[in-house]
Amino acid sequence: MKSAIVSPALAAARASPGVGTEQTTDDAPHAITVEVPPPDPLAAVAPEAGKPTADLAPVDQQATVTLEAGKSTGAVVAKKTDGPTGRHAPMPDAIAGYEILGVLGRGGMGVVYKARQRGLNRIVALKMILSGGHASDQELSRFRTEAEAVARIQHPNIVQIYEIGNEGGLPYFSLEFVDGGSLAGQIKGVPQAPRNVARLVHLLAGAVDCAHRAGVIHRDLKPANILMTHDGVPKITDFGLAKRLEEQVGQTYSGSILGTPGYMSPEQAEGRNEEVGQPADVYALGVILYELVTGRIPFHAPTALETLELVRTREPVAPSELQPAIPRDLETICLKCLQKDRRQRYENAGALAEDLRRFLNQEPILARPVSRAERAWRWCRRNPRLAIMGAAMALVVVAWAVSMSVLAWGLKVQTDATGAALADARAQKELADANAAVAKANEEKAARGATVAVRRMTQTVGLVQQKVNGRFFSPEAAPELRALRDEVMNQLRQGMLGMAKDLEGAGTTSFSEAATYQLMGDRLKRLGHSEEALKQFRLGRDVAEKVAQEQPDNDKAKANLGVMLMRLGEMERELNADPRAALDYYEKGRVLRQEVIDHPHSGDYSVLDDKINLSHYEVGLGKTELARGDAMAARDHFDKAVALRKAWSEALPKLDEGRSYLTEAHMWRGTASAYLGDAKNARESLNEAVRLCRELAHKFPDAYWYKADLADVLGRLGDAELRLGKDANAATAYRESLEDLQPALKRVPDETDYQWQLARANERLAGVAERGGDGAAARKAYDEALRVYAELLAIEPNNLTWQGAHVRTLAHCGKEAEAAGEVEKLLRRRPKSIPLLMDAARCYAACASAAATKQQYAGQAIGALRVAVAEGYKDAAALKSDPDLASIREDKAYQSLLEELTKR
Repeated sequence: MKSAIVSPALAAARASPGVGTEQTTDDAPHAITVEVPPPDPLAAVAPEAGKPTADLAPVDQQATVTLEAGKSTGAVVAKKTDGPTGRHAPMPDAIAGYEILGVLGRGGMGVVYKARQRGLNRIVALKMILSGGHASDQELSRFRTEAEAVARIQHPNIVQIYEIGNEGGLPYFSLEFVDGGSLAGQIKGVPQAPRNVARLVHLLAGAVDCAHRAGVIHRDLKPANILMTHDGVPKITDFGLAKRLEEQVGQTYSGSILGTPGYMSPEQAEGRNEEVGQPADVYALGVILYELVTGRIPFHAPTALETLELVRTREPVAPSELQPAIPRDLETICLKCLQKDRRQRYENAGALAEDLRRFLNQEPILARPVSRAERAWRWCRRNPRLAIMGAAMALVVVAWAVSMSVLAWGLKVQTDATGAALADARAQKELADANAAVAKANEEKAARGATVAVRRMTQTVGLVQQKVNGRFFSPEAAPELRALRDEVMNQLRQGMLGMAKDLEGAGTTSFSEAATYQLMGDRLKRLGHSEEALKQFRLGRDVAEKVAQEQPDNDKAKANLGVMLMRLGEMERELNADPRAALDYYEKGRVLRQEVIDHPHSGDYSVLDDKINLSHYEVGLGKTELARGDAMAARDHFDKAVALRKAWSEALPKLDEGRSYLTEAHMWRGTASAYLGDAKNARESLNEAVRLCRELAHKFPDAYWYKADLADVLGRLGDAELRLGKDANAATAYRESLEDLQPALKRVPDETDYQWQLARANERLAGVAERGGDGAAARKAYDEALRVYAELLAIEPNNLTWQGAHVRTLAHCGKEAEAAGEVEKLLRRRPKSIPLLMDAARCYAACASAAATKQQYAGQAIGALRVAVAEGYKDAAALKSDPDLASIREDKAYQSLLEELTKR
C-alpha cells in the first residue's frame, strides 16, 4: 500500500503521496486532543428532505439561459430555458415501472419527480419532458444529450443514470436520487472555510476531469447543478447543455450563448462555441471556488446581458480583497481558473485537481501568482476612470521628479570629491542590486517555465499510460500490440529522463522549482526509474533547503523541505536498502514538522492538518525500524500514526481519504505486532484494515486503486498468519489478494508497486504450497514470482529490495548456485545492510533445504544472521517465526544465536 491512499476524486491523476493533513497528540499514543473546525455547510451538510432542488437559488444568478442572435434585427434576446418556474402539469401516480412520490423540481422544459423503481425497490429521480410530442427538436436534442452524456460517465461525484425510456410519447430517464439538496441551497451566500472549499472543489474537479476524459464537456457547472448527499458528498448533475468533444464545431449554432451568465467563461459569453472546451468547465469551477470562499460570484449585474458584458470585459476582484483570511495559494489557484484567455487557465480539470491536492497536502502549488505589473494592468481595466486620473497624476509626479533630478545634479556639481565618490559608490551598488533583481526575476521566470513544461509532460505521460494500457494491454492483446505498447511507454520514459537532465543545474531557489523536482521524481518512480527519481528528489531537497535557510520564519518552506526529506527516506529504504540513511531523513523531516506545530510563524496550517502530516513521518519511521529489525520501536511509531489518523478521520468523517490513511496505519501496526509474536493485536489491526478497505472498495466498485489497496492489506494479513503458524489462513488471504489485484493490473500494468504486490503474493503462496507438499502448485507460483521480479529488475536493475526478493525466489526454484552467487554480489555492494543480510540468510536457508547442500548453506545463513545482529538487528521473535528460515531452525548454531538475541 502506498503511503498516501487517496479518495476516488483524488485519483484522477494519482501520484505518490506528498504530505497529507493532521492532529495533536500527547506522549501516550492514544491520548489525542483534536482541534475541530467550526460547523460549516461544506463540512457537514444536513439533508433537506423533500425540498425542490430547482427552487434553491436566486433566479438571476442560477437560471440557465440561451442567448441567440435575433432573426431580423441581429439583436440578442434572452430566453430562460431552465429555472424555478415552469409548467405545472398534474402529477401522475405512476410512469412505466415507477411509482411517483412527489415533485423534486420543475423547469421550462419538464419536471423531475421523486419516484420508486418498483422492480428494484429503490428511490430514483425521474426526469421527463412534459411537452412530449409538442417538444421542439432542440428540447428533444438537449434531453437526449443529457441522458447520453451521463451514461458515458462513471464517477462517485457524478449523478448516475439508471434507465432511459418513453411513456405515452413522453421521454424520460431515471437517475440516482440525491437527498441533501443542492450546493446553492446550502451555502446561501455565506463564505465557507477555505480548506473545506478546497476539498469540495477538489472532488468536483476530479469528477469533471473524469467527464472530460469520457469526452463530455458540461458547460453549465454551478452550485444549483451540484447536489449534496445527506452526508456531504457532492454529485454533479444536469448535463442538459453538455457537449461531446467529438462533435463537429458546426453542430452548435454559431452565435448562440448557452449556460448561466455568472458562471460562463468569456468564450461562452461571446458565443465562440467552437472554442468552448475543457477550459470552459475549469473557468466555471473557478467561479464556484470564488463564490464559496467569498460568498459572491465574480461578476453580477441586474440583467443577464450586463452580467455577460462583465464576464467578457472586466477582471475579477481578488478574493483576498473580499475575504483577507483566504490563503494566498488558494487565491492563486482560483484566479488562474478565471483567466480571460483560456490558454492561461489550467489545461484541464485534472491539472486543477492536482494543484488543489498540493494545496491540501501543503506542498508547493504549480500555479504562479499574478505579477505586480499584471495586477496593476488588471486594476486599470477594472477601474478605467481612476486609472486615467492616476495616469494624469503620474505625469505630474514625473515632471516633479525630473525637476528634482536637475536640481540634484546642480547640487552634485558643487559637492567635493569625497561626496562625489560616495554618491558614485551608492550608484554602483544600486546598479548591482538592480542587475541582481533582474537576474533573480529571469531565474524565477525560467523555473516557472520549467514547472509548466514538467506538469504538461507528466500529465501527458499519465494520459498516454491510460490510453495505451487500456488499448494494448489485456490478456487477449496480440503480442505485436503489447510490443507496440512497450515501445510507446519506453519513449515516454526517455522523454521524462530527458526533461530531468534539462532541469539539472538551474540553480534557482523558488518553491516552483522544488515542486518541479518533486513532480518529476514522483512520475519517474512510478515509471520504474527509481535511481533517476532519487536524483530529482535530491535536487529538490537542495532547493528546498536553500529556501528554508533564506526564509527561516517561513512555515511553508520548512514543510516543503520536510516533504523532500520524506521522499529521500522512502528511496533510501526501498531502493538502497539503507535504513540508517532513511531514519536520518525521516527524523529530520519529523523535527521540521514538529517545529511548525510548536512554533508557528503564520496561519498557513491548522493544527489538524499539521498533525496528520506528522503521522506520515511516523509511518515512514515505523517501516524503516521494521526493515532494520526493531519491531518494538516500529510498533511505537505505528501506534502514534493510528492515533493521529483516527482522530483526523473522526474529525472529518465524510472524507474517504481519512479512512484510507487509517487503513494504512492499522495495516503496518498489525504487521509489526505479528513480527513481535503478538497474535491478538496483529489480527485485530489487520482485520480492521481489511474492514476499512472493503468498505471503500464496496462504496466505489469501479475504483481499482481501492481494490489494489485491499490486495496489499490481505497480503500483509497472509504474512502475519504465516508467522503465526496458520498456513491455511495465509493461503486464503494470498489468493484473495491476487484476485483483488487484477483490476489494477489490467488498468495500470506499468505501476511497479502493483507488480511488486503480484510477485510477492505468488512467492508467499508458493511457500505455503511447498510446505503443504503440493510441489506442482509451488513451482507454478514460484515461476510466476520469478518472472515478475525479473521484469521489475529489467526496469530498475539496481533496486536492492527487488534484488533481494529475486535471489530468495531463485533459491526456492532449485537454482542454488545462481542464487548464492547473486547474494555474494549484493553483499559486496552493501555488506552492512540489515535488510540485505536478512535476505541473504533467507536465500541461503532456502538453498539449505535441499539435503545435498544443507551443511554448506546453513552455515552461510547463520553467518549472515550474525552480521545482521552485530549491525543492530534485535527481533528475536521475528527471527523465530520467519517462515523462510524454517530449514535451519533446528541447527544448534541458529538456536544459540536466537538465545543470545533473546537475552539482550
